[in-house]
Amino acid sequence: MSEGLHGGELEWVVAKRHRVSVDRLTSFANTVSPIIPRSVYDLREQFRRLYLYAPRDAVDVRASIASYYGVHANDVLLGAGSTELIHLFFQAIAPAHVVIPVPTYSEYASAAQRWGCRTTLVPMTSDFQLDLPAIRRAVTPRTRAIILCNPNNPTGRFYRRNTMDALVRLADRSGATLLVDEAYLCFVNARHAFSMSRSATRHNVVVVDSLSKLSGAPSLRLGWMVARPTLLRRLGKLKVPGTIGNLALWMTPGLLRDRGHQRHVRSLIARERAYLERQLQRIPGLTVFPSDCNFILLRLQRPGIDADRLFERMAERRLVIRAAGNIPGLDRHFFRVTVRTHPDNVKLVTALRALLP
Repeated sequence: MSEGLHGGELEWVVAKRHRVSVDRLTSFANTVSPIIPRSVYDLREQFRRLYLYAPRDAVDVRASIASYYGVHANDVLLGAGSTELIHLFFQAIAPAHVVIPVPTYSEYASAAQRWGCRTTLVPMTSDFQLDLPAIRRAVTPRTRAIILCNPNNPTGRFYRRNTMDALVRLADRSGATLLVDEAYLCFVNARHAFSMSRSATRHNVVVVDSLSKLSGAPSLRLGWMVARPTLLRRLGKLKVPGTIGNLALWMTPGLLRDRGHQRHVRSLIARERAYLERQLQRIPGLTVFPSDCNFILLRLQRPGIDADRLFERMAERRLVIRAAGNIPGLDRHFFRVTVRTHPDNVKLVTALRALLP
């Protein structure tokens, strides 16, 4: 049932198949914060202004994002989630050659294919670190982009600054652009020290991020790209106008200023991730891969059951996991779970213990 679907799409499919309300499911497939900030509920005060169209330039929102990253508002382009901006990027460089280390978010390869880019998938090392020599060998004079997610989805691994700086140097030397998706960096302590956003204003680097993960409300579609203004102007000419709604624009400045909420979410994720890793490691035949963000990659090593079968059996218990066999670089024994609140995580561990005795 999960074939070809992203984690955030699975709840609706499971609810329909099992004839239950989606509200009665607990999703460990959707990789967003389990806590919705107060600023989302405060949006109710704005409902009287829903008759307004969203401003096309959204200068105040771009300024808030620029302040959050320490860049200029002219270095920021908004989109309806980071997915729109990723597609715009591939549309702008097509037809070109791109290099994508795998396993990673499958939308990168899908977007490249949609816009006619030729793609080289570079396998990571056995412990899911970047294979820098292999990436260098894959880059050719025709390579226009290297695509990276940091922390990486679905492995949860965070690439340190020396690795990222090596890729920046490779991009600058080769004339390619390093696109870094930082959607999960909000779950890493000292995220500002590790963001590549300031490099984006001086090097061949593009950073994309979104409201979805930090807010826990992906229904509010807002993403942003930080890059040199010359590139942003090119992408802005390709962008369909009117894709961003006012609710997302109204929420963004307050959320980015709410450092207390951000600290609370990071603390919760760190504590509950440690709990989940300890408990999952005690289940025989289950390999737990180290994670630096809000989800954990696992691999079944048991006869008679793979991740798709486990997905179905968990869905019968109204729990949704992400079977990851359709992600390049992984096989049918891999699955991913999102770190949620402690009561939810206890339910996950209890169900897995019962199904994998």
